[in-house]
Amino acid sequence: MARLSLPPHLVAQGVIKRCSACNHPFPLDVKPSLSRAFRKHVEDVHQTVAEDDGRKLTMGFAPKK
Repeated sequence: MARLSLPPHLVAQGVIKRCSACNHPFPLDVKPSLSRAFRKHVEDVHQTVAEDDGRKLTMGFAPKK
């Protein structure tokens, strides 16, 4: 069975958030925004070697038919 690995994401830790992959801290008041700072961090630091195969990880329930 293949092991599922999640992409880097933000984890709350007190008054800051951290990257789940490398533990890099992000203050909540980062400018221009936390989401932009984290996206740039992931693009710069956590480049993936494998190409994107188009699959997305989702959480929740399957759509009703």
